[in-house]
Order: sequence, then C-alpha cells, then structure tokens
Amino acid sequence: DQAWNDQFRMIAPGNSALPQDVLNTEFSTKSEMNVSIRMLNGKVKLVVLVDIGYPADCHLLRAIKRIATNHPASDIGGILLLVNRKFLSIDDYDYEGAIKTKAKIQALLSDLSSRFQSGTMSRKQWTRLSDVTSRHVPQVIILSSDNKVIARLQEAGDEEDAEKTLEDLVKSALSG
Repeated sequence: DQAWNDQFRMIAPGNSALPQDVLNTEFSTKSEMNVSIRMLNGKVKLVVLVDIGYPADCHLLRAIKRIATNHPASDIGGILLLVNRKFLSIDDYDYEGAIKTKAKIQALLSDLSSRFQSGTMSRKQWTRLSDVTSRHVPQVIILSSDNKVIARLQEAGDEEDAEKTLEDLVKSALSG
C-alpha cells in the first residue's frame, strides 16, 4: 500500500524553483484582479490544480479546506487554478455521478473562496505550467515563502492520505 501511495508523491529536491516566467504569470480570478504565484502570501504557498470533474478533485479540495482551517492565513496562502478539460484532451464528464461530483466541487471552491483565489488559465499558461510540473491533475505544488518548490502531491491514495501528507509537508515547511 505504501509503495502505491508513494508513487503519487513527487517530492522535489531542495532548492528547486519554478521558472521566473511561471512565478510571474498572472492568472485572471473571479475577483476581477490578476494574481501571480509570486504574489501569494503565506510562509507556505499552495498552488492547487483541479479540473472540476472527478471525485479525486473533490477529495483534494476537501483536504485543502481542512489544512486551511488548521493554519492561519499568515502561514498558508494559495491559489486554486482551474484547468480547462479541453487542455487535458477530455471531452465530457461521462461517468455515473458526474453532475453530483461537479456540484460538490463547485461548492468546495465556493467555501474556499474566502481563503484562496481561484484562477483560470489560458492554454498557453497551462502548457507552460504543465511543462514544469507534469500534466497530472489534480495536484498541489507546495512552495516556501521564497518560492522554492518543497514538494508536489499528485492525487494521494485517498482523501485521508492527501490530508495527512499535506499536513506533514506544511508542518515541516513551517518549522524549517
């Protein structure tokens, strides 16, 4: 079980960084302002990539919500980046329960809006970001306050595992 779960944890080597153009790319948000990864506040920054389609996105967002509840905004900042399904070469949500899952994810995004900005990406922005992070969605890129990549979590084994892994990574980053 541990080996299965570990394949989704992409722990980045120390002192790695996102390229400057990725850090400075501005994403349009619902609040009518553009936000870049570099502009995010917090000792730890979470860049969350979701596509609003599958239960894994829902699980990850619930884990993010609990992590945000456990830490003040001065400790954790972040942005939720919504990936257009067309960029993933996926046409539609054609599985049983897709409409309910999409509604749950929209509700979670709404719940998280008081804490995190939600941004949309152009195809060019998605291509550039996925070049440096992989095309895997959902995932969380965890950055230090100086924008160094601490780790990437790609869809942990389940919701509890995602929450535990994120909490461990955040606590480690806050204490380090």
